[in-house]
Amino acid sequence: MAKSSSTYYRDALDKKISGVCAGFAKHHHLPTWLVRLAVIIIFLNAPIIMAAVYLVCHLLFEEQIMI
Repeated sequence: MAKSSSTYYRDALDKKISGVCAGFAKHHHLPTWLVRLAVIIIFLNAPIIMAAVYLVCHLLFEEQIMI
């Protein structure tokens, strides 16, 4: 059975920390560097909230090799 395309994954090949940004970028067809930059900017302005969101995404998203 094919998995739904609406599912988020952590990208195991293009990861810097855990692959959350790379998986999010590929899911939304965005450049990975742009998503990473946005996360860094948000983290600098609201570190506790961004760290919590990133941790939740890391725990909820399954790791997958995305081609």
